[in-house]
Amino acid sequence: VESNAWYAESVKWASKNGIINGITDAEFAPEVNITREQVATILFRYASYKGYDLSTKLKGENYQFKDFENISDYAMDAVKCMLSEGVLQGKESGIIAPTDDTTRAEVATMLMRFIEVEKERL
Repeated sequence: VESNAWYAESVKWASKNGIINGITDAEFAPEVNITREQVATILFRYASYKGYDLSTKLKGENYQFKDFENISDYAMDAVKCMLSEGVLQGKESGIIAPTDDTTRAEVATMLMRFIEVEKERL
């Protein structure tokens, strides 16, 4: 990330606190679209950073999505948790579409649901 980018300090903070990382060890790719599983991972890591106990959200769920096996290994716990919390939901035709790019509307909806769930924790 260029040091003069308007989001540079935010990226630095989120990286320092383990909430985000790059697409590789050497590349952050701030101009690349973000996927559904990446948004779930960022929210999951933020919840962990805040100290929320998410362990109960990772057990015993029977997910019936046709493409569940397409979730990346690094994102599996995050997607399971965000599904359990209702933050992430499947799409029509019974898929989760983990590697699809998100729309602004999807991100806004996931953020709203995340905030509502976290308000209930307080």
